[in-house]
Amino acid sequence: MVRKIQLPNGIRLIGEKIPHTETCSIGFWQETGSSMENEKTSGFSHFIEHMLFKGTDRYSAYEIARKIDGVGGIINAFTAREYTCYYTNIVAEHHPMALDLLSNMYYRSAFVSKEIDREKQVILEEIKMYEDTPDELIHDRFIKSLWYNDVIGNPVVGRVETINSINRQNILRFYKKNYTNDKLIVAVTGKFSFKNIKKFLENLPRRDASMKKMIQQKDPVTSCIKSTLKKPLEQVHLIIGMPSIKRTDPRRYILYILNIIFGASMSSRLYQKVRENEGICYSIYSYISLYKVGGVFGIYCGTSTSYLKRVLDLIKFEIDSLMNKGITEDELKSAKEQIKGNIILGKESIETRMNRIASEEIYFNRHIPMSEVLKEIEAISLKDISNMIDQLFSNKPYSINTIGPSSHIRIVKNYKF
Repeated sequence: MVRKIQLPNGIRLIGEKIPHTETCSIGFWQETGSSMENEKTSGFSHFIEHMLFKGTDRYSAYEIARKIDGVGGIINAFTAREYTCYYTNIVAEHHPMALDLLSNMYYRSAFVSKEIDREKQVILEEIKMYEDTPDELIHDRFIKSLWYNDVIGNPVVGRVETINSINRQNILRFYKKNYTNDKLIVAVTGKFSFKNIKKFLENLPRRDASMKKMIQQKDPVTSCIKSTLKKPLEQVHLIIGMPSIKRTDPRRYILYILNIIFGASMSSRLYQKVRENEGICYSIYSYISLYKVGGVFGIYCGTSTSYLKRVLDLIKFEIDSLMNKGITEDELKSAKEQIKGNIILGKESIETRMNRIASEEIYFNRHIPMSEVLKEIEAISLKDISNMIDQLFSNKPYSINTIGPSSHIRIVKNYKF
């Protein structure tokens, strides 16, 4: 059973007890991500994620790591476009220590100037790492090309110029403005005392939202363009994509099903056609990224320049086949069983369950029972899939992004879907 309570200091506590486990997963979810930034603060959310591990008024960076390592736990964090999460997975008996540590990091991080300067260099190296990893870089370039004029299209890690601009004053200003209790969700799953965690969180400082009115996020304007980047690589990395539905759209499970059938599994049409039957790539898949303000559907492949035209033809063939013939009843039935199986298997991981109840709160402001999810999936019809196919693929041109040797550019520029 999932319990939720709004504490007097503004924090939302969500807990799911799992009696048979001996572990606990705790996440501090901050509803601040790269889409809340502007051109001058791009990458600040991600930078703060790093800084919260760099020392507090009670612990050094080493002591933070040592406290969790010393009891065999895991502590980590990640920044996304619409939130940042700090979490621990730990043996249940140590969860009070982990909760205290996370709260101290969240509220009492020191932001020492020397550490800020050091971490700037770390993140600049991270940016270089992405630049040198084409199958990562291509995804950032795709999002940016699709949402060229909107901050949600900016890379989460930030840009070199904005990272170089960071100092203690401006990063603290961003932190104090955005790290407020009304944006904080504490999600806990596993073996724990809801009463004790509630009591602990109630005593944390009240950090109110700024009186300044928040700017309402608008739906991003989509730009579908061809974008090529020349790099001395052995392969061409390709993404073909188009706008999709929002994360809160009631048709999202229809899209999940279509994605499984089209390219998100080993038995999918794309994987079987391009990799298994033709043998002209190692990696090919479709994927979806859904947000409050919009969503994207993408098709990724890495292949040699000599196979690029054939890969494009095969992707086009599979899109045309979906649009003209739809899917079969057997494909729909199989995809339903696959997605239901994935959901049920996810119940075996306390971290997955913690992530789920937190993301449900962020996007839906409620817990969605598994029975409700399974019922919605079971109700999906061939007509539902057909309508989703029309919505996704009818609006051309698609956005096409590539990275690879110079010889590939002419092929892409001359290709027409």
